[in-house]
Amino acid sequence: LFQAKTAESIFGMIDGLVPELRLGDSTAALASLAKKAQNLTEAERRSPILDDLVSHQVDLLEEVSNQQTSEFRNRRNAEFLGSVIMDTLFTLKELRQLVPQVAELGPMLSQVASKHVRVLRPFVLVSLVLADGIFDREVLDAVASVAPGFMRRLSPAVMLQVLQVYVKARLPNPVLLETISKEAVRRIDMFSAEHTSMLVYDFATLGENNKKLMDVVGQTASRDIGLYAPEDLGRLALSYTMLGLQDLPLTNAIVTAAVWKLHMFSATSLAYLIDALSQMGHKTEKVERLIEEGSATLIKGASEMAPKLQCRLPGNLLRLGITPPAGLMKNIAEYAIDHADEFSLRDFGLLASAFEGVKQLNAELFEVIRSRFVKLADTAAAADVARIVRANAAFKVGDKRMLEAASARARAIIDSFNPGDLIAVAEAYAKLGHADAELTEAIRARAERFDPKHRAAIAAALGDENEKKKFGPPGGGGDDEGGAN
Repeated sequence: LFQAKTAESIFGMIDGLVPELRLGDSTAALASLAKKAQNLTEAERRSPILDDLVSHQVDLLEEVSNQQTSEFRNRRNAEFLGSVIMDTLFTLKELRQLVPQVAELGPMLSQVASKHVRVLRPFVLVSLVLADGIFDREVLDAVASVAPGFMRRLSPAVMLQVLQVYVKARLPNPVLLETISKEAVRRIDMFSAEHTSMLVYDFATLGENNKKLMDVVGQTASRDIGLYAPEDLGRLALSYTMLGLQDLPLTNAIVTAAVWKLHMFSATSLAYLIDALSQMGHKTEKVERLIEEGSATLIKGASEMAPKLQCRLPGNLLRLGITPPAGLMKNIAEYAIDHADEFSLRDFGLLASAFEGVKQLNAELFEVIRSRFVKLADTAAAADVARIVRANAAFKVGDKRMLEAASARARAIIDSFNPGDLIAVAEAYAKLGHADAELTEAIRARAERFDPKHRAAIAAALGDENEKKKFGPPGGGGDDEGGAN
């Protein structure tokens, strides 16, 4: 079969014999056809022999699934099972798009692999995990359950490949994560700087704070920080930020290394590092130096950043006590105007707040923001409404269409507003002199659910003197009181 040069010759060999084929035979026939996937004619893809072969293979796999795992514990049987799984997997990868009926093999192969997972070799287990889009959670959970038995035999690179499949699938399997963390701690010196940063970033993405792993990574990364590329430095810093961890020696080392390697940073990698430092609230002289010396990179490469990153960057700089360069604001605004469809309302809300923060009005940009808001108002979150309305009010440029759209959206999702967002909206409408009785009543009703301090603050924003006196002086707003803040 493997020496056959054409699909026609393979069909000739097995024609009429399909019912008599054993598992290894039918697997070999399918794998041989898969090797010729790109050369199969339309008639060959629709051949009834291929239909019979797939159906027969499904039946044979079902028989294997019904066997006891103990029957495959000897080396010969285990290797046979592994080769059947690998060849069937190859068939699925190569033929499922060309020959739809081949997809029938997927569920049965999943059943076989899940049941007999404990006797499969590491390379088979890894292949099952990396078979993107073929298997469901059942196989991934089964492989994870035997991770302690095979993970130690994987290189750091392959270990990370396996982990990233679970990250992509949003499956924080505790057995797998604990096994990988133990292996990483044991072999940390075998992990390159790139692998180390990717490892902790994957753990952070899954919300997995393994203290021992993070402590070891913090110590080794601080020691070897000179080996970390710009992307690795940003990924490392973001990982600790995502997990809410503070490691001052490591953060200082990251900033020092970034200053040394500033010439190697792209605008995107520098913006990600600034994002992490901003979330940490890490304000130091070296951070100021990093941003001052890197401002030219940010200005020149602003248009290369993803819209989300462009819109976060000015606000991150402001939180670090640094005024965003005028050239940066100009380039971001120009890109946003020309590529408005790439920006979400959240992006525009952050961007509007940034211009409010630097007290610079870009009239053309704000016109685009208002237009997009009116068009996409039904998708706006409470913080988006608050940010956009408040920024327009700060420059007194809000128009009737935007305010009506904002009012309708705010009333529709009023229960999702927190005190800070309600105050921002109420103050914005007052500043623009736009009376909206329905919105005012909705805000009052929502305020009833808050504590006296917040109710007093909202009453003050609405100009309700009686309510304000009832609850005493309004409390100050903090970051926990509103996304718009």
